Amino acid sequence: MNIRFIFIVLITLFFISCSNIENKNALKSNHLDYVQDYIFNIGMSVRRKHLGIYFDKQKKQEYIYFGNVVTDKVIKIFSFSNELKWEIPLDKVLKETEIEDFSIISLDTIIVLSQYTNKIFFIDNKGDVWKKVALDTIINHPVDSQYEFFTSSYSKININNSNIILGVDWRKKDFDKGDDFKGYINWIKGFYYNVWNSDNYIRININDFYDYKFGCKLYKTLFPYDSIKGFVELYNYSLFNNEIYVHSDYSNKIIILNSDSLFITKTLTIKSKQSAIGAHLTPINEETLPKFQDLILKNARSSGIIVRIFFNPDDEIYYIVILKQISYDFYKKNKYRPKILMLYDKKFHKIEEINLPRDKSGFILSTNKGLLINRTIVNESDNMNYFDQKLIFSLYKYYE
Repeated sequence: MNIRFIFIVLITLFFISCSNIENKNALKSNHLDYVQDYIFNIGMSVRRKHLGIYFDKQKKQEYIYFGNVVTDKVIKIFSFSNELKWEIPLDKVLKETEIEDFSIISLDTIIVLSQYTNKIFFIDNKGDVWKKVALDTIINHPVDSQYEFFTSSYSKININNSNIILGVDWRKKDFDKGDDFKGYINWIKGFYYNVWNSDNYIRININDFYDYKFGCKLYKTLFPYDSIKGFVELYNYSLFNNEIYVHSDYSNKIIILNSDSLFITKTLTIKSKQSAIGAHLTPINEETLPKFQDLILKNARSSGIIVRIFFNPDDEIYYIVILKQISYDFYKKNKYRPKILMLYDKKFHKIEEINLPRDKSGFILSTNKGLLINRTIVNESDNMNYFDQKLIFSLYKYYE
C-alpha cells in the first residue's frame, strides 16, 4: 500500500515537473509555439552589437556568430548544435583600427567598419585584409563638416545587392562650444540642428561608387519639424526586402524607404494597448543643461520605445520589439525594462501583442528557424550591452 502510494506521488511530481518546464519556456501567445532551447558555449564576453546570423548560401545553412573585438579579438561561428565551426582572428585588422561593427557576407568576405576613422576593411576567414577603403578620401562632402559613419544600434552592416548601407553622424566644424555657458548651449543646438538638416544617410557601393542622398525629409516625417526643439538621438534602421525600415526612440512612426531610390514608400504609426510609444524631447536650455545627461538617461529608461524590427520571409511576419513605458521609480526599484513583442502580417495589420517574461526579455534574433529569444535576465548590476561565456536562446515558431 505504501509502495503504491509512493509510486503515485512520484508520477504526480514527474508530471508537475514537466508542466513547470513547459511553462518556463512558454510565452502567453496565440501564435508563437516554443520549439526548443539552444545553448552556445562562447567562452568569452560578447557585446550585443557583435553577434548575428550568418547564412551560408552554398550549404543553405544558418549559423550564429559572436565576436569579441577588444580582448579575445576573434569572431566565433557556431552551428545550432553548439559546434564551433570557424574562428576568424581579428588581430591584423585591429592593428590598423578599432572596430565599430562587422558583418559576415561569406567566409571570404567579412566587412569591418572602423571606429572613428571612417574606413571599411574586407577580411577573409584567416583574418587577412584583402581590401580597405578610406571613405574620407573619396566622398564628396562640404569642407566645413565633420562626420562619423555608424551602424544602427539594432542592426548589422546592411548589404543590398552591391551596396553597403550605413548611417552618418554629421555636423559642421564651425560649431565650437566655446568657453562660456551660452556658447555651449549654442554648440549643442547647432550640432543637433545641423544633423537634422543634413544628409545623414549614405549608400556605398562595394565597387567604389559613392554618393550622398536623402536629407532632413526623414526627420520631417518622423517628427513635426517645428516641434524639434530638444535633444533627439540618431535613428535606427534595418533592411528587409529591398526596403529600409527607419525608426527613432523619439517617435511612434516607422518610415519605409526604397533602398535604391531612397524614396519614402510608406509611413506606419505603431500603437500599443499597453504603452505610449516615443520618448519626449529633452529641451536644451539654461535650466536643463546642468543636469542634461541625467535627464536624457531618465527619459531613455522610462519611455516607451521601438527597439527592434524583424521580418521572417517564410512566414511573412514582422516582429517589433517595444520597451514598455514605465515610471523611473519602477526602474530604480526593479532595474528592469519590460518588453512587448508585437506581431504584424505582411500588410502590416497587427496580429497580437505579447508581454515578454523577464527571463525572455534579453536579445532577440530572427532566423529561418523562427524567433530566437535569449533567456538571460539582464539587471542593472550586469552590463546591459554584454553577454558572457554561455548563452541560452529559446526558439519560437509562428503559427496561424
